[in-house]
Amino acid sequence: MSGTEAGLWTLLAGTDHMAPGPARTALLEDVMWRADIGGHAKLASVARRLVAEAYCQDGQWERAFPLFDQCLREFDLRPWEFGPAEVTDLVRWLTFTAQSMADFPDIPLRQIHDTHQELEERLRAAGHSPRGLYAARRRLAQMTGDWDAEERAYRQWIAAGGPDPHDVWDFEAELERLVLRGDAASMDRAHALAGPVLSGERRFAEPAVPVQCLMLLPLVRAGEHRTAALVERRIRRAMAQGAHRYEYLGMRVEFYAHTGNEEAGIDLLGLMEGFDAFERPSGKLEFAAAVAVLTGRLTELGRGGSPIDLGDGRGAVSFQALHDRTRGIALELAARFDARNGSTAYGDRIRARLVAEPVTDFVPLRQGSRRLVGLLPSPGLSDEQMLDRAEWHNHRCEPDEARACLAAVGDLPERLAARAVELRAMFFQGPETESGLRWAAEVHQRYGDRQRSLLTRCWLGLWVAYDGRAEEGVALTAEAVSGLRDDGSEWARAWGEHWLAYVLAGQGRRDDAYAALRRAEAHAARSGDSLVVGVVAGLAATWRNADLADPRQVIELATSAVESFVAASAGQRAVEAVEQFRIAAVRAGAEREFAAFVDRQLAVLPGKPAGGDRADSLDRFRGHLRYLRGRRLVEAGRAAEAVDDLYEAVGLAATTRQDGAELWYHLVVAAHADGRFAEAVDAGLRVTDWLDRLRETGDPAGIEWADNCRLLLADSYRGIGERVVALTEYERVVRNIEDHTGGVGVPPARALSAIAELYAELDRGG
Repeated sequence: MSGTEAGLWTLLAGTDHMAPGPARTALLEDVMWRADIGGHAKLASVARRLVAEAYCQDGQWERAFPLFDQCLREFDLRPWEFGPAEVTDLVRWLTFTAQSMADFPDIPLRQIHDTHQELEERLRAAGHSPRGLYAARRRLAQMTGDWDAEERAYRQWIAAGGPDPHDVWDFEAELERLVLRGDAASMDRAHALAGPVLSGERRFAEPAVPVQCLMLLPLVRAGEHRTAALVERRIRRAMAQGAHRYEYLGMRVEFYAHTGNEEAGIDLLGLMEGFDAFERPSGKLEFAAAVAVLTGRLTELGRGGSPIDLGDGRGAVSFQALHDRTRGIALELAARFDARNGSTAYGDRIRARLVAEPVTDFVPLRQGSRRLVGLLPSPGLSDEQMLDRAEWHNHRCEPDEARACLAAVGDLPERLAARAVELRAMFFQGPETESGLRWAAEVHQRYGDRQRSLLTRCWLGLWVAYDGRAEEGVALTAEAVSGLRDDGSEWARAWGEHWLAYVLAGQGRRDDAYAALRRAEAHAARSGDSLVVGVVAGLAATWRNADLADPRQVIELATSAVESFVAASAGQRAVEAVEQFRIAAVRAGAEREFAAFVDRQLAVLPGKPAGGDRADSLDRFRGHLRYLRGRRLVEAGRAAEAVDDLYEAVGLAATTRQDGAELWYHLVVAAHADGRFAEAVDAGLRVTDWLDRLRETGDPAGIEWADNCRLLLADSYRGIGERVVALTEYERVVRNIEDHTGGVGVPPARALSAIAELYAELDRGG
């Protein structure tokens, strides 16, 4: 039947119930093709318009324009086949096309003006208001920077009926023109116009996200930081419920870059998956420019060498590389628009954004928020001192800070270049790692630094062993350690034995590894260096925990390691050591002792140095201790006390990009338990998708956390009166749990009960 005209109409009607996407588009294309082959002109025209709409939804904009044009030509050939509603629909799409063509720099101005002329004639013939025509002309004038023409078109638009009071896009158009003009009078008008929307007094049929995004930076420039933070939270909630244009995502990214919240901007970079295939140039340009602003700021903070995986299949890239790429995209597209427009106005605006200074140092977006601080040490260090600092960070497991120091050095003489090559070989491991380490060891030796050469060979042996050449790797490290016993300091001997222990353990030679570790412990004690003392004690605690050795011995080792790391300002290593204490305390039934240790460390931990514009290594440890105490308080039923600790933990962790799912999850739990539902929603939106990806791994703990977090998010939406969104979240909870557990257990029962109650409240039936 589907081959007949009636069957094709039935297929076409069935697409109304399909979600937008490739499957629906393919079916519509098939109906259109069969209708054309079968000579069903009316059906083909309707299908063609639906295919064009689908192309727009799929981001294939330039494929849509010819189809709209063909629909119009078919109408001109057989106007008697189209009723008034279909004529209105065609004119509506021509209006949309006329407005959208400005977004494509390869469409000449002459063609756009011809389309405007055709739109004017068809509107007149159909007896429709020219309001849409003036909106299209205003949009084009705005893009070309012809503000006199824009003002004329705007006044004509107002005279033809102006904005629909219920349409957020009409309101957005009024506001955008003021923000883009940017003069004091326009901005005063923008604030007055947007005020009732931002306060919630005025609402539209659709979310106010476009208006809210447009006003983020103007609010900050006006000093209204608290309002800007509140608006940002509302945007985050609204955008979680649906897709939005790249322009508005870009406004968020740029807001974060200009207000010391770069880590929040990084969270949005995952949306670049599929970015290269996006076909609407103006949206691509706006988002690329925003990402370039963000990554440029990150580079200024010393994070240009830090990696990020965008999920686009290319693997990890550095922020510096992403900056160069997106800046290039933005400038290339801006040049194409300028060439088409016959003016530099559009490109000038983009180029100004790319070099703009931050609007303010910091806007706290939530309790516990902190600036993303710089990674570089104070200026004025020589290249050799910068390399010393890179090694200092490397020993403390702070690779981002070490990379920042490496990026700051210039052209180096061979003696120093060997140190840089050695560090880069460790940080950017790959095919050239081994050759880089061998060359560095030889250069160190040639310049008379035998100790450094031998330590490099220790690490080389570790690399070779883990590369599958076990005997060669063990021999290399053992030979280097033997040399250090003759020519190395106690500090160097401790590190050498430490690496030898690692190599031996990796080959299953546990007894020999422990023997090397005992020698390392003796050398470390004699060296007087608190860091290496902590490193050896921490490794011993880790291994003994894994071997289920006496937990009291592990607690003693972990305590020593923590105290040594605090003395050495090695916060990340202290985090690792305190976790070994926690594991051993659980094995020993000494949870109270562990709790007392955490409280004591928080009481005696040194405060952050004055100034606050540089990363503080101990912040990592300080934040982890607050997290441990916060979790303990939640488990003890003291959620109200726990929330502050967990906010601090998240804030401190975010400054080093270590605010993982676990931290956010427990903040959701605490805020929900304390009845702080709006805060639970905000925290939940940061982590639910993350946990959903974790549940896909099949890990039982990940599944439990993901389902419980969704349940708490649904509860919290209900708590703030967002009942429709809450219903959607409860239904998702039930689907997720049924997919993995067959619907057995308390969580699905609670979600189903809540769904029934919400249906009753919404009067939507059973």
